[in-house]
Amino acid sequence: MRTKAEPNGFMTLKIELMGTDIKRAIVVPEHMTLEDLHDAIQSVMGWEDAHLWHFTDRMRDGVIYELPHEDDGFPSFTKRLTLDASKVPLRKVLPERGAKLFYEYDFGDSWDHVITRQAEPKTPEIACVKAQGPDGIEDIGGRWRLAAFIESLRNDPDSEEYAELREWAGVDTPEDLKRYLEGDSLEERTADLRATLSHVKPVEKSAAKPEKPMTEEEKANTLGMIFATLVNEELWKILEKALSSGGTCEFDDPYKDIGVFFLTMFDGLKVKDGRGSMFFREPSTLTVHKEWVEMYKTHGEEWRQLHEQFDIIETYASSAVRLYGVVSGEELYDIVRRYDPEVTLSGDDMLRRLEVRTIHCPRMLFRVGGDLVVSEDSFPMDIEDIDKKIEEFRKMQSEYPRWYPSTREELFAWADVDCFECTPESDKVEKLLKRICDDDGKYESAEALFAIYNLLTQSLPPETIYDFLLKKDVMPKLSDKSKRELLDAIDEWSEIVHMPAFNGNTIKVLRVAATQQPKVPKVDRNEPCPCGSGKKFKHCCGSR
Repeated sequence: MRTKAEPNGFMTLKIELMGTDIKRAIVVPEHMTLEDLHDAIQSVMGWEDAHLWHFTDRMRDGVIYELPHEDDGFPSFTKRLTLDASKVPLRKVLPERGAKLFYEYDFGDSWDHVITRQAEPKTPEIACVKAQGPDGIEDIGGRWRLAAFIESLRNDPDSEEYAELREWAGVDTPEDLKRYLEGDSLEERTADLRATLSHVKPVEKSAAKPEKPMTEEEKANTLGMIFATLVNEELWKILEKALSSGGTCEFDDPYKDIGVFFLTMFDGLKVKDGRGSMFFREPSTLTVHKEWVEMYKTHGEEWRQLHEQFDIIETYASSAVRLYGVVSGEELYDIVRRYDPEVTLSGDDMLRRLEVRTIHCPRMLFRVGGDLVVSEDSFPMDIEDIDKKIEEFRKMQSEYPRWYPSTREELFAWADVDCFECTPESDKVEKLLKRICDDDGKYESAEALFAIYNLLTQSLPPETIYDFLLKKDVMPKLSDKSKRELLDAIDEWSEIVHMPAFNGNTIKVLRVAATQQPKVPKVDRNEPCPCGSGKKFKHCCGSR
């Protein structure tokens, strides 16, 4: 009769390279980090640690684990929650037998590995206990090509099709071929693995205490924080309906992949997709863990208030980046505290909450580096040298005092990307555009109006805006008289538009400040005027 091994601080992991028959089994300390596991996989799989990598738990919450980049935070091109792999212990992500983790190495060739926790090891020491198949080969073109190449080496080692690959892999002689296919012995692999993990110190017996189980209160607080940060308003309504209805509710999800995918990122949630044609879909069904339903009875109001708080933080960020272009965590904190002094979150906390909710933020929000939220209107994501351009923008912006709306409601109006403040100046431009576009019949005056406003916020002069609209075919080419009339109207409007480059100020306010403090715009007399008129400073604001 086989006896179950007792927990001993180690775990057995099966590592499979997807798309191939290459497998390894290793025994490692459960307290080592995911960065250590990366090193272990590199050792036993024969990789050279020459590319980017990350771990992810796709079957559960979609969290990504990787190392932060020295300059710009986490390098993954994703908006999912990302954690530092050097700070996450193995036992946290593989807590029990059967738990899985996914590891991708080299985002070009995409070497996908599945790591599965096996039964408790009988011997508590680092070892490679199984090795099936040869090692991986760097930069060969991916797992399918590697699998075909290995099959060729086994069955037709002299194939002309793979001659170049044999030379690339260093298996172009019978001796090299035999050594590659047989691979290192388990003893050799174990020695390499122990050398690789030699920095992982054993846990003292006195220190290896079982973790204290969470209290019901701690569970509720943790769950509430997860709901508040990861669930947007629409999905929160669905989730709360299930929580308040005994654990199950139906909901319509016309986009399917948006709501269903996001909801299934949680343990304790199950979603049954509505089936049928694209025009006649049955409602989807959400089922919630029973323990959550019980917690909701006591903590539902707290969860709702926490969710509302983070919705407000998101609105602050959306408003601030549209008004100022770029906002750091410290600046966001100052803005929030200016209107809501009772908020206790730090600026860093606010940015972390925004980072995991970016998927639901308005289109103008995205992160650059570790401490900035940036407006996509001011800095499109595909812009070249974005760090340099942001630095230049911030330097120019620092020349002016920051303008703040007088009330929170006035600030929050900036969160709506499809609106702007209506003034007599904007009305004048709108009337001209309606006449121009109505006469032509091909163009939409509203589209041209919003395009002009967005370009004005980028401090562009009227002539440049007009040329841009023609290039994008947003409006027809005008006669000299009509063009002059429109440019003059746009110029008048530009006087009262709040511009991110001027720290939220308007040109009109800056003109008044220039008469009182002529040295506020720190520019040379012959340089372009910062007001955006296109004239030299000495012929524009500098002459007043």
